[in-house]
Amino acid sequence: MKPESRRIIELTEYQLATFEQDSIPESVGQKIYHNYAKEIEIEFPNFKTKYQWHLKSKGRVGNIPITPEFHIAIGPKVPIHNLFGMLDYAYNLNIKFPQGSIQCQSLQESYERLANILAQKILERCRKGLYRDYLSKTERLAYIRGRVDLRSAL
Repeated sequence: MKPESRRIIELTEYQLATFEQDSIPESVGQKIYHNYAKEIEIEFPNFKTKYQWHLKSKGRVGNIPITPEFHIAIGPKVPIHNLFGMLDYAYNLNIKFPQGSIQCQSLQESYERLANILAQKILERCRKGLYRDYLSKTERLAYIRGRVDLRSAL
């Protein structure tokens, strides 16, 4: 593999992907095994694997830079445009998605869409106001509640 070339392996969440023995350097396989065992299940080429690499994402989605020249891109098992509806439902975000507005085909596009939604929510919050003052109330009580002002109590 040339040092100036950049190689990106694409995986899909929870799906087994096979690669030829010479497509992944042994050193990269060892880095994946030692540093990313929680994210990626890896089997080295051997008789059992028909001398191919077996890689499988354990539920993580995103980009993993193994070395500067070798990256792994893991996509979700569901179409990306469905993720927004699931996020809205799961976290009750009350994000109003206009019909047909979510046409993301890649993780980069989905990140941009999420950043756009975040920016809209921040602007909405700014219009409503960012700060509410604490209401201070002082009373003599037979029990402790809230803060105790030691200077005035002494």
